[in-house]
Amino acid sequence: MKFNYEFIEKLTQINGISGHEEKIRKELYNYLKDDVDNIHFDNLGSIIFEKEKKDTAIEDVNVMIAAHIDQIGFIVNYIDEKGFCFVKPIGGWYPTQLLTQEVEVETENGDKYIGIFGHKAVGELRKKKEIEWQDIYIDFGVNSKEELEGSGVQIGDPITPLSSYKKLINPKFVATKAWDNRVGCAIISELIKNLKGKDIPCNLFLAGTVQEEVGIRGAKTASKVVNPDICFSIDIGAYGDTPSFNKYDSTLECGKGPAICIFDATSLGNKKLIKLIKKVAKENNIPYQLDIMMNGGTDNGAMHLNERGAFGVTISIPTRYGHSHNSIINTDDLENATKLFMKVIKELDSNFLKDLKTFV
Repeated sequence: MKFNYEFIEKLTQINGISGHEEKIRKELYNYLKDDVDNIHFDNLGSIIFEKEKKDTAIEDVNVMIAAHIDQIGFIVNYIDEKGFCFVKPIGGWYPTQLLTQEVEVETENGDKYIGIFGHKAVGELRKKKEIEWQDIYIDFGVNSKEELEGSGVQIGDPITPLSSYKKLINPKFVATKAWDNRVGCAIISELIKNLKGKDIPCNLFLAGTVQEEVGIRGAKTASKVVNPDICFSIDIGAYGDTPSFNKYDSTLECGKGPAICIFDATSLGNKKLIKLIKKVAKENNIPYQLDIMMNGGTDNGAMHLNERGAFGVTISIPTRYGHSHNSIINTDDLENATKLFMKVIKELDSNFLKDLKTFV
């Protein structure tokens, strides 16, 4: 299976914080529109690519695979008299990670400007137990509030981290911004390309959901459109392979395979679905890991609660330094996750759904 890494790199460099996903949505649409049977949207802006099963004689099974297309970022909150810009976070950030990092603001007119996160005097910061949002600001290189506002920057404008796509010493390790969740966008894109012309036993809906980072909102509305019987979320996962990491928190290692999430803060993975995934992985010599995540959640948290409920599980890609300017993944995990989904999809027929629905 050949991956289009040029497209994957392009995905990571497209700005799209929660509520501003239009560019990444359009890119996915243009790249995939000719490879699916139908395309749907929910009213929040999630995009849903549908591949229909060919055999109309067999019972319908609706399978939804979701990857959120939004990334974390910031919005302009306040501009002081000297033109320094204070922000509020969109998604989970630790302010200490941001000192002197580059960002890009986009104005209502589409103009873009680079800024640098500045901070209070170091002597002041040393007195504090924890750096807070009011201790940092963005320096756009202006002399006054009037100069910054004159460029078009105003309250509510989206601000996105700036970071290039970098292969490290071992080129399978790649660092960039927005792996959360461009890993998922990459996997659904590769699935659509590799499933073109192939018959499958289910109606498959591959969704790029919006506003996950502010409360898994797009997954909720997108699942109303699809009404899935079976659902999967693809997202980044935890990591436990760096110095001094507590294995109680995570045992995941980059490059050792995608992770099957048994439990997270928003959902429990369906036991029969997990058993099937493990079986398929072993039969096809695809490495995998198991994850129990006490904090955080994924799109599965919304999808599995749709209507009468859906049978769901999350598959994640181990990711170092997830919510930051430079997250690191191992591309083997991307490829093995895609191979695993290609095999699992073939098992999601009406007989398997009947087994899932057998409760007594």
